[in-house]
Amino acid sequence: MLKKILFPVDGSEYSKRAINTVSELANKFNAEVILLHCHYIPVQYSPYYVPNLELEKDILDMGKNILKDANEELEKAGIHPVNLLKEGNTGPMIIKIAEEENCDSIIMGFRGLGAIGSMLSGSVSNYVIHHTKLPVMLIH
Repeated sequence: MLKKILFPVDGSEYSKRAINTVSELANKFNAEVILLHCHYIPVQYSPYYVPNLELEKDILDMGKNILKDANEELEKAGIHPVNLLKEGNTGPMIIKIAEEENCDSIIMGFRGLGAIGSMLSGSVSNYVIHHTKLPVMLIH
């Protein structure tokens, strides 16, 4: 039985497709939904990084909009999620939040690049399924 679902979103068509599944399962099991968006600027750790507050604000605003859009869709289905906007490397942050929030499952969209594509692109969904003990449902 599901009690608390972590639903990471990135604004892609794949995460938008997962909204219906999350809504159905949350309603069926009366589960709480934790809606998560992670933003990450890896260049800030480079010795060549020049701070760009405008770029960082734009990325933060984009993350807020992604959360807002997903939240609105979930609320249409009667789900009132907890919204989290976090900065950090996406895969590890999903695992960390799932643990901190005591989630019992993770549902997320994925592109379905296949084994080679996932290996080359460093797929977030691939990272998550290999680093959590929780059940993970991937929606394509």
